[in-house]
Amino acid sequence: MPKYYNKKFDFFNIYYNKTYNNMEILKNCQYVNIDLPIEEIAKIKVQYNKKYIEDIEIKDINPNVLIYEVYQLNPNYNNIFPTVKILITNKNGLKNGLWREIPEFIEYIIVIGKIYKNNKNKFDFIEFENTERQKEIIKELIEEERINERNIKGNTLIYYACNNMMSDEIIKLIEKMNNEIINGWNNKQQTELHIVCKHELLNSGLKLIDKMSNGAINKWDKYGCTALHYACFNKMSEIALKLIDRMEDEAINKSDKFDGGATVLFYACENKMSEVAIKLIDRTNDIAINKWDKYGATVLFYVCENKMSEVAIKLIDRMSDKAINKLNYQQRNALYWASKNKMSEVVIKLKDRMNKK
Repeated sequence: MPKYYNKKFDFFNIYYNKTYNNMEILKNCQYVNIDLPIEEIAKIKVQYNKKYIEDIEIKDINPNVLIYEVYQLNPNYNNIFPTVKILITNKNGLKNGLWREIPEFIEYIIVIGKIYKNNKNKFDFIEFENTERQKEIIKELIEEERINERNIKGNTLIYYACNNMMSDEIIKLIEKMNNEIINGWNNKQQTELHIVCKHELLNSGLKLIDKMSNGAINKWDKYGCTALHYACFNKMSEIALKLIDRMEDEAINKSDKFDGGATVLFYACENKMSEVAIKLIDRTNDIAINKWDKYGATVLFYVCENKMSEVAIKLIDRMSDKAINKLNYQQRNALYWASKNKMSEVVIKLKDRMNKK
């Protein structure tokens, strides 16, 4: 069985026992104390599992970089493939251009579970550069006309241009990118529109919408967010109004995967986007209209808190009795805020509904 120099790494033993029956291959394995968080190592092991990697022998150790020699076992023929040299590191091992110094005999680089081929592709390793160098690389790649590429994380140049707030370059990229790239998405399932809306880039967002297909417009990411979620979250009314006309009902009513599972209507009402909210109410289904968040507050609660009378009156006509009377975690309902903010017409309408329950 493997020898352990640090007991906190006993999860290696659990991993092997659960995954493979052939324990003979483990006899000569030795594991030493690794200077990386255990969560990072665990993520790396998941990647290894997918590639049938059986046995890892540590060849060199320093605080940021580990060189592993990995033997791959063919699951069909039970024989060992040639050795693959892999460098495992945290982000400090590659930052500020250190990735360029990785020796050629290393075939793959793994950073927190992500496998990079050691191909010296500056676009794949752009995130490990400092801000100034990232900007230089973006301009270089545009000049080299490498604008219709995605790197190992599925990101286009727009992603990194947004991170560096390079507005002129973003517009230039949108104009030159082909339809396949414009309507695609990265490893987080985010389109270019998701990204520009997250960065509150109004002009870029409006330009993108005109170039995008309906399928891409309605795409939601791994967090359950459409581009409209980010537009409403960042108070981008012009983009939100334009998106609503292009979006399908399923996407309009989609709840995100964050704490409360908010819809776009929640974000629009929380951010006092009255015109957007009124337009959304007509497209929002009964389930979404009547839902409440982790604080027990319905959309109507935020509408009354933000003194949005026209939106409140429209909402009341759509909401169920249960949602109208819902108390939040402070044991207050929408009527509390409508009364406090002297929304007389809303108060009358709410009391009328409450008396009928």
